[in-house]
Amino acid sequence: MVIIYCPQSSVRFTYAVKQVFSLMPGANYEVTDNKDAFLQSKAARINYDSSYIQGAINIFPQGLLFKTAITPVNPTIGQWQEHTTLFAGEGDVPFDIFSAAFWLTSRYEEYTDTSRDEHGRFSAKQSFLFKNNLLHLPLINIWADGLRKLLNDEYALNLNPLAYNYLPTLDIDQVYYYKHRPLISSMLGAGKQLAKGNFKGFWQRILTALNLVADPNDTFAFQQALHKRHHISPLYFFHMGEGGKHDPIPLYTKKSVLAVINSVSLQNMTGIHPSYRSFNNSSVILAEKKRLEGIIGRTVECSRQHYLRFTLPQTYRLLAACGITHEYSMGYADNTGYRAGIAAPYRWFDLERNEVSSLTVHPFAVMDVTLKNYMKLNTRNATKEIERLAAPVKQYGGEFCSLWHNESLGSLPEWRGWSDVYEAMTIFCTTNDD
Repeated sequence: MVIIYCPQSSVRFTYAVKQVFSLMPGANYEVTDNKDAFLQSKAARINYDSSYIQGAINIFPQGLLFKTAITPVNPTIGQWQEHTTLFAGEGDVPFDIFSAAFWLTSRYEEYTDTSRDEHGRFSAKQSFLFKNNLLHLPLINIWADGLRKLLNDEYALNLNPLAYNYLPTLDIDQVYYYKHRPLISSMLGAGKQLAKGNFKGFWQRILTALNLVADPNDTFAFQQALHKRHHISPLYFFHMGEGGKHDPIPLYTKKSVLAVINSVSLQNMTGIHPSYRSFNNSSVILAEKKRLEGIIGRTVECSRQHYLRFTLPQTYRLLAACGITHEYSMGYADNTGYRAGIAAPYRWFDLERNEVSSLTVHPFAVMDVTLKNYMKLNTRNATKEIERLAAPVKQYGGEFCSLWHNESLGSLPEWRGWSDVYEAMTIFCTTNDD
């Protein structure tokens, strides 16, 4: 048992403490504002107050958790146990671990920095972690593990480290790339390929249309075999939009497409991939969700935004109101890394309402499109980047979540070799380093 002394309470503080301790399996704790009871306790003790208490682990608060206003914050960077910290100060743990965890997972800076990219997204390059070369680290996992070790050392506890697991997720924007496309769309696409000198793509389109080769997006057998071989259960997100500038042509009425969706959903967890057009539009989100539910015959509770297009708190509120309980968009398109500084699911905190929501957020750390199109990495360097991101999660525990697309696993010329990257990632992420 761990007893935490704090003379004042708040929703933010309660949330932050629960979040940090959720990364320490078996660490039961209680919070008290009774100083005498705290001093007399035989339990492991953490003092979260500005006054030092002998015989306790002292963490001095920086004040963030006892405010309700949302004002710009620039955390002070420090060091502890050879790791970088935020909200640095004095104490046995020389930074406010609870404020740091809250500031990161609530995405506090996304409320105070209101600039957005052309798709309405907060970009990685705006973030504090990117600017300070910390985005590649699951900081909260690392800090929680450090606190676990300190509690074990100081109080002879036997708290176990957080277990590691790998969650591959796949966004299916289009079940097929060429197959079933309207004639006009196919002709326009073929013309663009010829104009750009993409003769391989042009002939692939023709051969697919003649049923002489498999559609390049039809990589589901490869996926199933790979996942089965490595004993992992992926999570799929299907796009159910009606088409548009940034949304694919809808093919979900085609029998062969419906067959694929049903086959995949029978063997794997399945969620909705709300369209670009659905951005902050509850009626569109709900229509697309119901469309997928009608196809697979069960309730859909998982979601990831197309183009990772979301804003806080609006999008998350709408998703929750539409019956979504698990959300998987917490990552960046323009850079890899841990947007919320954590590699583990956590309950979303609505900063404007100052309350914990019913929505569980599942952060991801890497996306195929990010590696290739934004960071311009070749397949070799992409594999190295994935390993750099996954290694600390394997070391400190947590959930390493990847985001891939079926088309990057296929035979499109522009994605040549990327199925090898996916396979290398799968092997690395499922291999025990002990």
